[in-house]
This record gives sequence, C-alpha cells and structure tokens, in this order.
Amino acid sequence: MKPALQVLVGVVALLSVLTDLRRQRLLDVVNYPSLAAALLLRLGHEGLGGLDEGLQSGVLGALALSALFVPFAAMGRLGWGDVKLLAVMGAALGLPLVPGLAIAVSLAGAAQGALWAAKHGQIAATMRQVVAPGTTSPESTRHIPYGLSIAVGAVCTVGWDRWVGG
Repeated sequence: MKPALQVLVGVVALLSVLTDLRRQRLLDVVNYPSLAAALLLRLGHEGLGGLDEGLQSGVLGALALSALFVPFAAMGRLGWGDVKLLAVMGAALGLPLVPGLAIAVSLAGAAQGALWAAKHGQIAATMRQVVAPGTTSPESTRHIPYGLSIAVGAVCTVGWDRWVGG
C-alpha cells in the first residue's frame, strides 16, 4: 500500500473519530472528498490496475466493503455515514484487503459494543435485543460511535499489511 494512501487512512480515521465522538456524526464533507482522493491516488500511483491494485481495486474495494454493511444501515443498526466511511477505507485499502478490513472492523465493533454495554450496565438488555430484535429500550438506543471501530479496524489493517504484506 502506498504511503500516501496510508496517510489518507490515518487522517480520515482521526477526523472521523473526533467528529463521531463530538457530534455523533460522520461528515460527508470528510467522506466524499476522501473517497475521491483515495481513488485519484490509486489512479495516479497504480493506473487503472485490476483486482489487486489501481483504480479498479479501489472502486471494487469501496463497493464491496460498503455493500457488506448496507443491510445494517437499512435496519437502523448503523448510520449511513458509517457506510460512507467504510467506502472510503475500502477504496484506500483496495479489494485484496477488504476481507481483513471487514473482519478487523467487526471485531473492533464487537469489542466496542461489549465495553459500552458493560460500562452502561446494559449487557442483559443488549443480549435481549440480539435474541429478539426490536425489543429496544431508551438505554439500548444510545449512540455508539462506530466510526471509532471503523478507524481502529482500518489502522490495524494498514499495520497488518505493512508488517505481513509489505
């Protein structure tokens, strides 16, 4: 992965965590230009490429990763800003890293959710909601900033790629 894309992932991750923690939103003003920048960097450094690199890998990475999480946004379990941020990260990392990125984001999200539930005494309510979706209480619908999990997953995937793949 090119250093410029690694920097982009880091900057977008940091901005997204800050805005998600402060405003409970992931901003389009960050996501859309970042998506364009990731794709332009891929095109500039690697050309059109294919499944492994270049613009095509970025486009397919963005589509594949965001498509995995669209059902959760459609059910209201995830925000659409999260889906857009996932598209940015998929574009920056490219198609070959999408499976690892999806796993890393999901594991970070599970850990974040468990910590949140434990902190707020919501483990029983959360388990009820997992077993019987739709049984929400005001306490169980608090905002959990999933942008943090996306950022952690993306940064870990970049680190993994540098350590193992690079």
